Formats: sequence, structure tokens, C-alpha cells
Amino acid sequence: MRGESCTGKTRTAFEAIRVCLKDWQLVFPKNARRLLALLDANALAPRTVLWLNEAQIFLTGTDAEEATAALHSRLEQTGPVVILGTLWPEYHRTLTATPEPGKDAHPNARALLNQVKPVDVPASFTTATARWPRP
Repeated sequence: MRGESCTGKTRTAFEAIRVCLKDWQLVFPKNARRLLALLDANALAPRTVLWLNEAQIFLTGTDAEEATAALHSRLEQTGPVVILGTLWPEYHRTLTATPEPGKDAHPNARALLNQVKPVDVPASFTTATARWPRP
């Protein structure tokens, strides 16, 4: 889910999981180090949702490149597993931009994000979009 601050990315993700994957296990690591430990332990069982809220926390900073490489490897294993992240557009642009030669700080994050088709959450909802059916 991609959108600006306070647009409802987290709520939209929550509602999607609640409706579509209600019987699945939810795993919610707090940072890249914990994500890496989770992936190193091969702890994502089938029918698990890996929730990366504010995905820039996992894709930048300490342990991020190693965790992102492990996450990319996990996608090549059997599933089903859903990896759901929320991300601001500015972080998405920064992480997917082609770097200057010799200045590639996030190659694994870029490789991972370039495989994703983001779902954009609008800054505000119109009356028509606000009336979606509720369970």
C-alpha cells in the first residue's frame, strides 16, 4: 500500500487482511533486525501474512539490505505467504530510483520493490469511494 501520511494505508491493509485472509497467521516484526531473525529461522509458515507497516523501516538503515535480500529469497520458496507493506511515495521513489554509479545504497530494496505493483491509497476519498460495502 503506497500513500502519504495519514491517508489510511494501515487501515486499508488491515481491512483487506480481515476480509480476505481472516484465517491466516499474522506476523508483524518491529524492525529489520527482527525481520531478518524471523526469515533466518524460516518461521514463515504457509498461510502467513508478513506485515511490514511503514516498510521504509525494513528497507533502509541498519540490517535493511541483509533483511531485504532474505525477504527476496523467501519469495522464491513455497507458500502461500503474503507480504504486505505500507510505504510513503517519497520512500518508494527514493528506493526504486536508478542510483548514480558507485552510489547504490539500496540494491536489494530496489530489486524487491521493482517487482511490486503498488496499490495507491488516495489522499482523500470521494463520496462514491467512501461507500464500499462493509461486512
